[in-house]
Amino acid sequence: MAAGYSVNRLIAAGTTNATLVKSQAGTVNGWHLANVAAYAVYLKLYDSATIPTAGAGTPKLTIGIPAASAVGINLGSDPNEAIVFTSGIGFTITKLAADADTTVVVAGDLIANLYYK
Repeated sequence: MAAGYSVNRLIAAGTTNATLVKSQAGTVNGWHLANVAAYAVYLKLYDSATIPTAGAGTPKLTIGIPAASAVGINLGSDPNEAIVFTSGIGFTITKLAADADTTVVVAGDLIANLYYK
């Protein structure tokens, strides 16, 4: 990741891990997500200036992380390739992919690193 990016690092708690990363407009430029669970986990990104609520609203992006694996992407510094969030950047983590899902993960099952500006 290029200089000038911030990193939001989280080791999942036994909740939906509702997190406000940034309370104003920004971009997500990459991530590295490691799932140590025996089931898939879903990180749902929201365009929101407040802490998102799992199961409420529609995520801007849902990232599935297969069981016992990691996923990562580096969108680089080109603003045309970053994911733009006009209100703010927030996320939740659940066991199921459906937008309305509120199934909590087990503590420690996901290590999330989100790169943003």
